[in-house]
Parts: sequence; structure tokens; C-alpha cells
Amino acid sequence: MEEKGAEAGETSHLIFVCREREREREREREKAKEEKKDDKDSEMASEVDAKQAERKFAFDWEASEDTSADVNPLYNKKHEAQLLFGRGLRAGIDMREQKKNSTYVENLEVCEAVSANAA
Repeated sequence: MEEKGAEAGETSHLIFVCREREREREREREKAKEEKKDDKDSEMASEVDAKQAERKFAFDWEASEDTSADVNPLYNKKHEAQLLFGRGLRAGIDMREQKKNSTYVENLEVCEAVSANAA
């Protein structure tokens, strides 16, 4: 009876060891799958980045590459935008500087003086 108990103990120990080995193999398989998946993801990401880089258009060019002035003399002088007939202000630019450069108020005073003298 002791022999059967010893054999049963050895058998259960062997079963336990086999199960542990099987679990370890399964962990290794899962780890290998994860590494392979990560490699595929990084490869796909680099392929997508490369494709996007090919399609990306560069809007910057040098002044020597600009041919618009050669084609039409209209492009030689750039137009300065006058907001609200000179009364408006541009966002993001210092208001005091814009008012210094504006001649709207001075022109208005001159017009009022002329109309007052005429009356």
C-alpha cells in the first residue's frame, strides 16, 4: 500500500510538472505572438508614414523659383488690405502700431475742416 501511495505521489508530481511545462510553453507562444504582432504593427506604421511622406506636398519655395512676377506685372506690387475703409484693425497685430500707421482719422479731420469752411 505504501508503494501505491508513493507511486501516486510520483504520478501526481509528474502531472504537476507536465502541466507547469505546458503552461510555460503556452506563455512562450503568447510572448512570441505578441512580439510578432508588435513587429507587424511597427512595419505597417512605417509603411503608412512612408506613403504619407510621398504624398505630402511642400508649399515652401525659394524666391528664385517664383515665376509669377515674370508672367504678369500685376503681381509686382502687393496690395495692402484696408479693413473697413481704413478704420478696421487686423487681429494679432498691435493696435497702437496700426493706429499710428493709419491716416483715416487725419483724412476725416481734413474733410470736416474743408466742409466747415465751405459752409
